[in-house]
Amino acid sequence: MSRSACAEPGVDRLLGQVDRAVGVHVPVRTAYDQWTQFESFPQFMNGVEEIRQLDERHTHWVTKIGGVRREFDAEITEQHPGSPAGICSTANTHSREGSG
Repeated sequence: MSRSACAEPGVDRLLGQVDRAVGVHVPVRTAYDQWTQFESFPQFMNGVEEIRQLDERHTHWVTKIGGVRREFDAEITEQHPGSPAGICSTANTHSREGSG
């Protein structure tokens, strides 16, 4: 198996860290199924314009926050039903200020 791009120092800086938790009253499997459907994130996450699942472990994100549009790839590091999914950004990042 190839080395994870996430192991490189500092490459997870774009996804940030969890700063709060929200309780939802649904079965764990229902919540897990929703949070692993990355392509639906733009429907409920401000600033996320698009996420494409490239393969079973990689996604491509397009965000626009504070007038800055960013595109980056991310690697799914952990994904087990009933447990939190792990994801980190990789070194492939592009930023552009303004509209677009």
